[in-house]
Amino acid sequence: SPHFDIHYYEGSAGWAPFAARTLEKHYARYSRDFDIEFKGKVAFFLYANINDFQQSNIVTTGDGVGGVTEAFKDRFMVYNDGSEEWLEDVMAHELVHVFQFKILLGGFWKSVRILKLLFYPQWVMEGAAEYGTRDLNIFNEEMVVRDAATTPGALIPIARLQNFAHLKPHQITLAYKEGAEAMRFIDREYGADKIAAMFRLFA
Repeated sequence: SPHFDIHYYEGSAGWAPFAARTLEKHYARYSRDFDIEFKGKVAFFLYANINDFQQSNIVTTGDGVGGVTEAFKDRFMVYNDGSEEWLEDVMAHELVHVFQFKILLGGFWKSVRILKLLFYPQWVMEGAAEYGTRDLNIFNEEMVVRDAATTPGALIPIARLQNFAHLKPHQITLAYKEGAEAMRFIDREYGADKIAAMFRLFA
């Protein structure tokens, strides 16, 4: 497609046209949101199911991972669970990471800049990616956050979401959704352009 080299195989070939259309649709919006255009094409790998995805030799993945964006080599990969809705949501999420890395790792000394990724708050990185999917999964997001907010002690303070390594497995989804809700708050209070500005300030 105009902005992506889409890699697929016999098992995932049937989803390739949908993936191409969907990626280009979200690229058009994100390029406006982040005020950035790709130079060259980004490699995208499409897997037909989770078993094939977990056997990939591109990166090592585990359970609960729907997609991976590899910052240094400028490529990303997802698998399909059988529905267009899920596939679009995970592709949109990972594509935001591609744009994040274009800003954060652009220019000279990419190998040095990539070390800074350890210091960027994970609630910002994942929250912006979840927020970027807009309304594709908004009902689930609101349900998860509302449930935590109305359960004493369940909501995780943003200050504890610099990284997610200390969280229990059942808290990971909540951390993603809380980050997205924080991004929505920034959008409503200060303007959507401030999210892209945040990444440029990080860079």
